[in-house]
Amino acid sequence: MTREPGATVRTTGGRVQGVIEGEFEHWRGIPYASPPVGPRRFRGPGAVEPWKDVKSAVDFGPGPWQTPLSRSARRFPQGPGVSEDCLTVNVSRRVSHDQGLPVIVFIYGGGNRTGKSSQYPGERLVGNGEVVAVTFNFRVGVMGFLDVAGVSGGEEFDSNLALRDQLAALRWVKDNIAEFGGNPDNVTIYGQSAGALAVTTLLATPSAEGLFARAVSASSPAFHVYSRDRVRGWTEDYLALLGLTPHSDLSELTRLPAETLITAAMTFDRRTRKDTAGTISMSYVVDGDLLPETPISAFRGGRAHRVPLMIGTCRDEHKMFTKLIKGELANSPAEIEKLFAGSPSEALERVRTAYSTNGRFDRGRVGGDAAFWYPSVAVAEAHSQFAPTRMFRVDQGPRVLTMLGLGATHGSDIVLVFGQTDGIDKLLGAARTDKVIAENLRADLVTFARGEDETWPLYEVSERLTGVYTKERAMVSDPESDRRVAWSGFVGYV
Repeated sequence: MTREPGATVRTTGGRVQGVIEGEFEHWRGIPYASPPVGPRRFRGPGAVEPWKDVKSAVDFGPGPWQTPLSRSARRFPQGPGVSEDCLTVNVSRRVSHDQGLPVIVFIYGGGNRTGKSSQYPGERLVGNGEVVAVTFNFRVGVMGFLDVAGVSGGEEFDSNLALRDQLAALRWVKDNIAEFGGNPDNVTIYGQSAGALAVTTLLATPSAEGLFARAVSASSPAFHVYSRDRVRGWTEDYLALLGLTPHSDLSELTRLPAETLITAAMTFDRRTRKDTAGTISMSYVVDGDLLPETPISAFRGGRAHRVPLMIGTCRDEHKMFTKLIKGELANSPAEIEKLFAGSPSEALERVRTAYSTNGRFDRGRVGGDAAFWYPSVAVAEAHSQFAPTRMFRVDQGPRVLTMLGLGATHGSDIVLVFGQTDGIDKLLGAARTDKVIAENLRADLVTFARGEDETWPLYEVSERLTGVYTKERAMVSDPESDRRVAWSGFVGYV
């Protein structure tokens, strides 16, 4: 693909020159905050440091430091493309475009431990030019979620660092996107998996007011926001791996090599997954300040931002975790028992009955539904009482995943939307089918972002209409109703 110099655009930090690649124009690696390094390692993002000359915005900035999701990953699978200096944003649009276009801001997933914006090409969202697409990097793993503030007792550390990064990126969009042809008052946030958890958490964050007009959540583990008491114990366990306690000089954390922190995080992740399977131990915390309550509490009380919401999951969420990335979700009998430890005694029996066929208890599906499906249903049910809500489910995954026995597993939707299996699908002769599903998903996403979704019925508790994607989208009333009822009363880890 040929590259040509793109337009120079003025941002709050300075001027940036993009690049034209085919029919699309991109600006990549634009700083939206100052580097969170050195003494600012466990602080919220500071104001961007302005520059004088025109900054090249051709290439993506480095991603955040990552923690591997599986034991089979290399010890430090970081590569040259990661850095603590990672807080950058990317903008994509059609070369030929209108002004005042709706904006879709995509937030990546990865279990709160991996992910970077360069994995998600913005042109896939831009499509025919109906929207401007934005992606951005934010801190993940120990760098983005370790709650040092919860044990330090001082003001030298901040809580919910990843959430603060996300808010800073959205403020950058609010302040700058008009210069790129976008409408700052018509921003849709869109996330998948841990990115969808970010979406449901942002919806419950008071200081996010006015930063977005709509939200799309794909497979949010929405219950995985924890009390400070639970997180304090996890933080102390992590510090112990470094030879530290809450009474130590915790400024040492800002001086240790990043590799040391990541090594400890890998050990910590393995231990917490073993002790409390199905949790995301590095996650958002109810700190009483930035995040005053759990998102599900905010949704049920009508205190979440009352913006239109599209929320959904994939039919076979669990299969990726029972076949490929094992140990992430509750699966064994003991893990399922622990998962229900905080719920009424009859809750597990109801679920056991609903998920048993011919005497076989489908524990894997229970783990997946506990993490993604039921929390999404609970959010839809609550939010629909206060704001327009639409629900979806992807029932047909990419051909290559189906051939691997994964079906419409976790992430099938995002693989289709961003065309991540296009090449291998052509070899398998599946390109046409997958393309139709992908185009339908993208079209509905863009239609929603443009506020033109009147033909999609709202999700209401009286009927619970859900858009189910196979080759076409069909509306189904209350799919898996017996399982939905069985989950009522489930509490999970808090």
